[in-house]
Amino acid sequence: MEAKFLSVADSAHAAQNHAPNFTYAVYNRQALWLLEKVAPYLKTYKAQRARLILNNYIRLTPRNGKYSEALKSQRTKFEVEVLSIKPERLITTES
Repeated sequence: MEAKFLSVADSAHAAQNHAPNFTYAVYNRQALWLLEKVAPYLKTYKAQRARLILNNYIRLTPRNGKYSEALKSQRTKFEVEVLSIKPERLITTES
């Protein structure tokens, strides 16, 4: 992965007895690039969400951040659809 769009944040408030921790952050189209690379390895609901995002994000996200009313409505429906894909709960039967 190219470091030019990878943001790394060091937690300066870690206690002395803890190992240093870091947070990696990618945004917008760079996040799509990363998602495209890892999507083949995702399983379950995460794979479904990834496919939906990769197929629709660019079409529903203007680069200037200005949404028409129609596009804003489609974007809201898209967000609801992505977040409605939830992990299936394991159902156990008690005997």
